[in-house]
Amino acid sequence: MYSCICIPLLPFAKKCSDDIFLHYFSKHIFDEYINGGGAKGGGVLYIMVLIPLIIPLAIGYFIYQIKKHRKKQS
Repeated sequence: MYSCICIPLLPFAKKCSDDIFLHYFSKHIFDEYINGGGAKGGGVLYIMVLIPLIIPLAIGYFIYQIKKHRKKQS
């Protein structure tokens, strides 16, 4: 049941967590260690840590986008 809910929300949660990490780290470091692969790549570990946080991150992403859209319309 959890996986049925989380699979469609994964891209939104990943976008949210990527934005949070990019806020604190440079794009170079993020690409090298998270998206880089190989011995330094932490992409698998990153996804494993992300899995339990999918629902809260996706909800946060949707709330942020709604507020951003409403602010744009004002």
